[in-house]
Amino acid sequence: KCLKEINPEIIIHCAALVNVDTCEQEKDYALQLHSEIIKLIPIHAPASKLIYISTDSVFDGVQGGYTESDIPNPVNYYAKSKYEGERNTLNLVKNSIVIRTNIYGFHFQEQTSLAEWALDNLKQGKKISGFTDVYFNPVYTKQLADTLYKLILKKFSGIIHVASDNFISKHNFLVEIAKVFGYN
Repeated sequence: KCLKEINPEIIIHCAALVNVDTCEQEKDYALQLHSEIIKLIPIHAPASKLIYISTDSVFDGVQGGYTESDIPNPVNYYAKSKYEGERNTLNLVKNSIVIRTNIYGFHFQEQTSLAEWALDNLKQGKKISGFTDVYFNPVYTKQLADTLYKLILKKFSGIIHVASDNFISKHNFLVEIAKVFGYN
């Protein structure tokens, strides 16, 4: 009803259940949120452009340095349901964009991001640890928003990877957060 009333020019699907364990336990909900809901867009907002925020987790992480033409190999249900969302987006919504990324930022809800979890623990003087063998190319949410704006202006469609130039381990990412905010 809202889509028909508003008739948006652009829809940005950024809703996600990012807790991997919860996705494994609530597969139906994860699939509905990440994939099935997209089927309603061409029905109720056929003129809208869809920008689907996906994840770098659609890849298994074995090779690294993935390009848009690499074939995804999701290893958990979170990634599988996001990949299904990508496929629905590209197959059902004309001129859509799929953005594969790994973002960090701050929530206005009760959810906690990696950065927020680290800062909360550091503020309390707790010792934290991070994986030294898990690497990612984190993108700050404002940087992603700026990139979305540029893609819209260029009338881009298809799959695009949005990532920082350098990869970093989760451990080193936490160390950098501690440095930036003045924690040990």
